[in-house]
Amino acid sequence: MVVNQDSSTTTIGDPAEYIVHELNSTNSTIIENVPDSPSDWANFKYKYDNGWKNDHPTDDGKTYKWVPEDLSKINDPNAWEPYGWVPE
Repeated sequence: MVVNQDSSTTTIGDPAEYIVHELNSTNSTIIENVPDSPSDWANFKYKYDNGWKNDHPTDDGKTYKWVPEDLSKINDPNAWEPYGWVPE
């Protein structure tokens, strides 16, 4: 897959199938040859930094647990519960 980045966008595909305006060469870096993601990968659970790592603070002295988003409550603002990396 072709990925190009300039100062305003990141485009995916040739011709471009996706144009990401929020990511560009001033605020992100393209990393090539990343190994397959973990089998339990979810948005915001991992980051890639010379290897897959949990994407939560490591310097605040807290212990975190991963809480998956409960999509059955997504349309009920009164039922919202924290999800993602949540302090224990």
